[in-house]
Amino acid sequence: GLGDVYKRQTLKRCVMKKKCSELKENEEGIIKNICLDERKKFRLLHLGAMPNAKIICKVKSPFGSPIAYQIHSCVFALRREDAQEIEVEV
Repeated sequence: GLGDVYKRQTLKRCVMKKKCSELKENEEGIIKNICLDERKKFRLLHLGAMPNAKIICKVKSPFGSPIAYQIHSCVFALRREDAQEIEVEV
């Protein structure tokens, strides 16, 4: 009914966009855009970092860089300045 349509529209508006570097530990997001140079983007694609992939922030270092992320079963670290160039939806 109309109530269901309203709920779906409300939920769509609640989706927040963040930079990957803004995710808290154990918070997950869906990758929407990667704004890195081609070489870095290519390496991330090989790790599974592609649009609509789920990414989880696993561990942040005490000084904020690097940050460990997980995509599927792959865990890898990114510098904060590189993670700031990846847009995610939460």
